[in-house]
Amino acid sequence: MKSFKHILPGCLIVCLFCSILMITGCRKFVELDPPKDRLSSKVVFSDSANATAAVLGIYIDAISNKQYPDIFNGGLTIYTGLYTDELKMAGSTDQYETEFYLNNLNEKNSVIWTFWRSAYLTLYKANACIEGIEASGTLGQHVKDRLTGETKFVRAFMYYNLHKVFGAVPLALTTDFATNASMPRDPANKVLDQVVADLEAAKELLPATYPTEGRARPNKYTVIALLARIRLEMGNWEDAEKEASLLINNSDTYALENNIGNVFLRNSREAIWQLLPPDGNQTVEGSRIIPLNETTIPRYTLTDWLWNDFENNDLRQQEWTRTNTIGNIPFNYPYKYKVRRGVAGQPAEPYTVFRLAETILIRAEARARLGNVDGAKDDLDLVRARAGLDPTTANDQSSLIDAVLKERRIELFCEFGHRFTDLKRTNRLDALMNIITPQKGGAWKTEYTLLPLPYEQIEANPFLTQNPGY
Repeated sequence: MKSFKHILPGCLIVCLFCSILMITGCRKFVELDPPKDRLSSKVVFSDSANATAAVLGIYIDAISNKQYPDIFNGGLTIYTGLYTDELKMAGSTDQYETEFYLNNLNEKNSVIWTFWRSAYLTLYKANACIEGIEASGTLGQHVKDRLTGETKFVRAFMYYNLHKVFGAVPLALTTDFATNASMPRDPANKVLDQVVADLEAAKELLPATYPTEGRARPNKYTVIALLARIRLEMGNWEDAEKEASLLINNSDTYALENNIGNVFLRNSREAIWQLLPPDGNQTVEGSRIIPLNETTIPRYTLTDWLWNDFENNDLRQQEWTRTNTIGNIPFNYPYKYKVRRGVAGQPAEPYTVFRLAETILIRAEARARLGNVDGAKDDLDLVRARAGLDPTTANDQSSLIDAVLKERRIELFCEFGHRFTDLKRTNRLDALMNIITPQKGGAWKTEYTLLPLPYEQIEANPFLTQNPGY
């Protein structure tokens, strides 16, 4: 996989276009003014190379380092992990991270603002690309379809994650500044409907193949992976199984890695969508989670609740975690990404956004909920076997659903907020956190299943309302 920074050299006009988007997008979402240079958009989308570079520029900014990680580059992993029962504070004393850990968030938390601002910057760029591609009279239809499919997928992915953490959010689908300046929140179900609509459109537009080496740019099966996830979360078991099967059956392209240590490496056959950081081999997760050396307390550690849920001899615990023992105290930390600081010669570790193991577990759960016990067991045991575990002992629908959810907890731990989502969609978050939060030193409220909207947005836009409880 080529890193995006090696795909874009020399596109000065594209850089100008992206700079305009970044300058405007970094301001408050509701206070964007029209860029003074409208010509740059026309020039950018006049040929395939520049149009492609503009779309790839969306990914570059989304995964770039920021003061606090955001949706694309580790924020969902770290902050929802702290918020639930996956991670605890250890070497970090950061105020805003502590607020996540204690479930004591407020609207002035800088992480919340980073999530919102970065997401809407990405959305603005995606909308600008969609409009520019559609308006172009010189791009070929094949190029238009490919790039429109990519940008609609990215837009869907961003709104899906905003919906996950905030619920109802403004649904901005254009670059119309006058409209965007005073948008109220759209109902959560409307946001999710738009996500599905964008994904269905992208599924038709994108080919089944990747356009470049590696799996950095989404294809049809990337879209299917997210659709399968959303169908499961919506309780649409039949469609979840159907979408997951489309991907799983493409065994010429996707397969579970036999060596569990290769799962998160570049060129993993398990990967469905990977984004290589533009500033080196290391991910933000690797650089923030892995301690400096064996005598350093990690910034975050795995909770005892998670650590004790691993079965004996689980290869995932052996390969995807590490322990620093300091003063006879073990500090267990996530080790899915193993590069703290990238150096020449190390295997490249992209952000693995979607991978086959999740899709297999989606189908396992869908089958279990449909009463297909044998089919669900077959899928579940594929994942367990790769982890070096015996087949599941669950043999009825209820116990099998619980077994799949337990397997998701282990297989997908500290990975893009899966635990947070699973607890919410199964209506277990409130009950669990009423037990967990007091043990962390905080107090839980039912309203905390959603995060607060950032103060900056509430103040700037009188049409925005705050989530209950904040």
